[in-house]
Amino acid sequence: MSNITDVVAAIADLTTPFLPLLGVLVGAGLTMLTQRAQTRRAQRRELAVSALEAVTEARSAVAQRRTGTEPPEPLYAAGPATAIWARFEMLAAVERRPRDQRALAANGMNAHEWLMGGARREQDLQALGGELRRLSLLLVAWERRRARGRDFALPFDVAFLRFGPDYSEEDLPPVP
Repeated sequence: MSNITDVVAAIADLTTPFLPLLGVLVGAGLTMLTQRAQTRRAQRRELAVSALEAVTEARSAVAQRRTGTEPPEPLYAAGPATAIWARFEMLAAVERRPRDQRALAANGMNAHEWLMGGARREQDLQALGGELRRLSLLLVAWERRRARGRDFALPFDVAFLRFGPDYSEEDLPPVP
């Protein structure tokens, strides 16, 4: 019995000086993980806001075209189209899962094609406005971490039910 007790005491004497070092290493690792997560959240927020600004600019161009001249000129919004495509490619790079990456990249390319397609008819402009509205809704949900990249494949009705505003009459301010 004394041999086992001596061995345990010897191990305790050897490990005691290393415990502070172990604490420092564990603390440094946790700090690094926390900073990495905060950096990722900040990057995600910046990218989402930037993409939302590009989508809002495109929505504005569509709305102006819908209320413009008769017959309307074809809509070619190269600036917003390129901005949306580039932002969505960056959003896709932030996602970890390939399925989410593909869905985000596909939505950026799809919006680019819609905006560069020369929409002229009211139905085309209305469909484009609806698509941009869907992207706006999903971008807000994605930035808040309520939606994943794969949710960008959802149609507007389903996306609105899952991620749209969910307030009731009690949440609204009183009307004077």
